[in-house]
Amino acid sequence: MKTNRKVHKRIFHFTIALIFIIGFSCPSSISLAQEEEVDDVGHSGGFIVKSEKIEGVMDAFEIMQGNVDIPEGQITGLTITKILTETEHGTLVINIKSPGPVPLDDLRAKSIGLPFFASLCESEQEEWLCMEGVEMTLSEQSVNSIVLPNATVETCYEGQCEDDKEEEIEEMSIMLDESKSVEDIEHDLNSVNAMMHVVEEQIERAEETDQAITDDEQEERVKQSLENFDINEIELDELEVIANDIHNNYSTFNKHVSQLALTTAVVDDILKHMLLILEQDEKEMTRLENEIDEANEAISEQKQTQQTQEALAENEELAKSISNLKELMMEIKDKIDKHQRALHPLEKSSEILTEKLTQYYEKIQLKAEKVDKLEERDDKQIRKALDVAEPGKDLEKQLSDMMQQMNDTDLVNLTTKHDQYIKEASEQAKSSVLSVPLAKQIGQLDARIEENINEESAAWDEQSDQLSELERKFEELVSLIQLPETLFLEYKLNVLLEEKHDYRVEMFTNISQWQQFLSDLKEKQEQIKNALEQHELNQTSLDKLAEVIIKYKQRYTVAELTTIAQHLNIGTQLARERKLSELIENGNHVVNSVTPIIDTASSHIEQLEAILPGLVNKVMVVNLLQEDSLVEFKDAFAKFEQSVMKLERPVKQLNNHLAIAEDLLGDQAPEHQELQKMYATMDTVTDIMNRLEVLIEELDTLPYFSKIKDVVKEMQAVQTQLESVLQ
Repeated sequence: MKTNRKVHKRIFHFTIALIFIIGFSCPSSISLAQEEEVDDVGHSGGFIVKSEKIEGVMDAFEIMQGNVDIPEGQITGLTITKILTETEHGTLVINIKSPGPVPLDDLRAKSIGLPFFASLCESEQEEWLCMEGVEMTLSEQSVNSIVLPNATVETCYEGQCEDDKEEEIEEMSIMLDESKSVEDIEHDLNSVNAMMHVVEEQIERAEETDQAITDDEQEERVKQSLENFDINEIELDELEVIANDIHNNYSTFNKHVSQLALTTAVVDDILKHMLLILEQDEKEMTRLENEIDEANEAISEQKQTQQTQEALAENEELAKSISNLKELMMEIKDKIDKHQRALHPLEKSSEILTEKLTQYYEKIQLKAEKVDKLEERDDKQIRKALDVAEPGKDLEKQLSDMMQQMNDTDLVNLTTKHDQYIKEASEQAKSSVLSVPLAKQIGQLDARIEENINEESAAWDEQSDQLSELERKFEELVSLIQLPETLFLEYKLNVLLEEKHDYRVEMFTNISQWQQFLSDLKEKQEQIKNALEQHELNQTSLDKLAEVIIKYKQRYTVAELTTIAQHLNIGTQLARERKLSELIENGNHVVNSVTPIIDTASSHIEQLEAILPGLVNKVMVVNLLQEDSLVEFKDAFAKFEQSVMKLERPVKQLNNHLAIAEDLLGDQAPEHQELQKMYATMDTVTDIMNRLEVLIEELDTLPYFSKIKDVVKEMQAVQTQLESVLQ
């Protein structure tokens, strides 16, 4: 690969030069901003990488497209900037700087937007390309190994960082105003004094952690469990139990030792910050005292007046204030000295325990390597138990394991492919016929997705809870790591500590990476959620596909239809459709046979309605029953009754058919076009029954005649019969 790059080096330099010219024509700052608006999803803004020079084995075209792949190379003048979440005091920013050279071993990264470089340069390595003034925003990166020589870490609020300030910073890293007043110094000392309780709380926390490690014999437990682990002498089941003991004991030890190391590092940096403030203020008080002495000497050489006396009195009061501040400073120094003496044994203990923790981690790795060599044994669970976190990186291990679990599922790809297949199948089914191979692919994918969901759904719910807990732990960790800077910003103490504790510097680097892990996990979790929603949509699409197949079922042979139904798992729908078709066919036959009977019954009810008004006549004040009309009425009713008797069986059949259709189609049954004839027939019978009820009510309101009352009873019996038929 190097040989090829060497041969074509001139061509690459030419193409880079061409891109360089285009870069000036189309400023990358605009492109980068526009791109970030679109692509910055799930990456928390990424992190900005600036370098004075990058050189190595690399592909210019790929880099300018945002794909960084440098198998071998180095960076000079590196600055990594990560913008963290906004707080009540502003947006926190971490700047990690290294003058380099930073050696690169298989660096891979993905850029948000288009990278930018200022110019080309010549590398001492003939095979390497060289670019100066490179700036890019990365969403992700991976590298086999990387070392940042003489790295410094700056934590600040956006707009207040070292690079944002125009004033010079003193060599000892104290940001001084041109001068400080007595009030400024008093504010500093009172603030430092007020912060002492935080130091005391953290020292107490460190002491409790150190004591817990001792009282619980955490180090001894790890040592003993490692000694008990002998792959040559112990049975597999017992070996797995011991491996789990190693995992649990080591994890507990790692958690507490890491907590002790970070807490002592935080306290150490807070005390260093305080001493820098005192050193700064001590110099300022000396300067003020010298100014007072010079002023008093100048006054003594002048003619004494009321004005000079007032000036001397003012200087005397100022000197007294400085004296009081010196006393307060001595008290604060005594407190700092006391806390440093309390911190020293804790730091020593942390150093020893961290060394032991590292040794135990290495021993566990050796045990795991031996287990890997025992291929004939079922060692999967043992190997999993021995897969422990590096010292101080328990949170990283948990995040990494969760990402691995989420990556193990192929649900996103499966549901996307399933959706594509279903759409293709729908097009086929509408235009011609669905191919059996495509139906088979859809069915197989559907089965895999269902299996995936059944196996993983409980794990996904658990992971959601775990992710919330890990996010809480991460926020607590970030809060502790940033405690010194947060405190001094909160109390408005203008001081910058460059020489931070090594452990805290390392943790600053870690949390930037871990925040990216959290962001990626949330994105992955959202993808799984969307995939589940897509699966639900796919099921709806499958139902619609089945409807299309059923609609055009005449296009298929019985064998085709049966096979497709089996693959798509739509046998139930087809069976339902067959049942519904038979139902409609039989129902229409019943409708055709019962319609003449209904028409006859309807004509009889019309005849009864016509005769009713003439049954009773009133002559003078006497109501007279019209016998001829009554005979005609009873004759018409007898014929109506015979029609109702003929209606009973077919109407019950129609009612049953509609009940079965409603079971098959649910709420959609009343809108089904082919059922409308049956529904209309039943509505006609219901209308006849309602008209009969009106006749009965009107007869019942006529003047009392026993003959009419007898007819009413007969009509009520027929009404009851009709009601039972329609139930």
